[in-house]
This record gives sequence, structure tokens and C-alpha cells, in this order.
Amino acid sequence: MLMRRLITILAIATIASVSMSAQNFTEGSSQFKAQVGLLSSYSYVKIPPVSVSYDYCVVDFGDAGSIGVGGILDFMSEGYNSISVTDLAFGAIGTYHFTIPSVQELELYSGLMIYYNTVMVNTEYSFLDYAFNTSGFGYGAFIGAQYFFNDKMGASLQFGGMATMSAGIVFKL
Repeated sequence: MLMRRLITILAIATIASVSMSAQNFTEGSSQFKAQVGLLSSYSYVKIPPVSVSYDYCVVDFGDAGSIGVGGILDFMSEGYNSISVTDLAFGAIGTYHFTIPSVQELELYSGLMIYYNTVMVNTEYSFLDYAFNTSGFGYGAFIGAQYFFNDKMGASLQFGGMATMSAGIVFKL
């Protein structure tokens, strides 16, 4: 259900971007982003979701937007009583970036990701080791906004990924 909503939002954002331009993310440019999860679907978070990603612009369509590819690394830890679960995910991302002409500092983006999630369980109950072993491949969608304070640095807000909502800092490289 959540995945359908994210894909619907991604499609709407992509269609709505026809009248927008891609001034911040141009062909050959790249961005590094570090984020911390503010909202999570996990109940007993010990360490909130932390994410770092790299995005490289491969195609610039001018006023129609730009496409980037890159990688992502996510980490989080949750636990309850004597059960501790750590998630480590790494994978590839594909993004579509665009800016609103009247607000050049604001960059909107949407994207898809495919990743491998490694789940590590630490518990004194041996029967739970198997029950929590959910390591494997996954996929997801995300949307977000980045506001640049200057030519090199900005703040980001994203919906989707390991956290329901995350915020952080983005650097143009």
C-alpha cells in the first residue's frame, strides 16, 4: 500500500515537472547527501535511520529536468528488551531533478532505488534469529526537496527510503 502511494507521488511529481527547469543539477555534476530519519515506521528505534548517498547527473534535458544515477548506504538500529536488530542497506539509485524557475535555490527530485538489506539480530533467544532474518534485495521510491544556501551547500527533506521522512545536508561536488 505504501509502495503504491510512493509510486503515485513519484509519477505526479514527474508529470508536474514539465513546466520546471533543471538549473542546479547539470550534466557531469554530482551531489553528496547525508540524512537522518525524522519519522520511521519502526517502533523501537535505538539509532535512527542514517543515510548517505551520491548522485551523478548523466543526462540534462535543460528546462525539462535532469537524470542522475548513484549509490546509497542506509543504517539503523532498533531493539526491545533483549532483542537488538541492525539494518544495513546499500544499493543503486536513479533520480530525476528539476527546479522551479522563480525559486532557483529550490530543487525538487524523485527517484527509485534497488538495494540489498542486511539484517543482523542479537538476542538471547535462539529461535528469534531465524524469525528476524529478513536480509535480501528490495526496492523503493522517494521524493524530496533540496534548498541551496550557496553554490555548494544546502538542506534536504526526503520522503521514502529506510525512513518515512528524513532531513539532512547536501553538497554539490
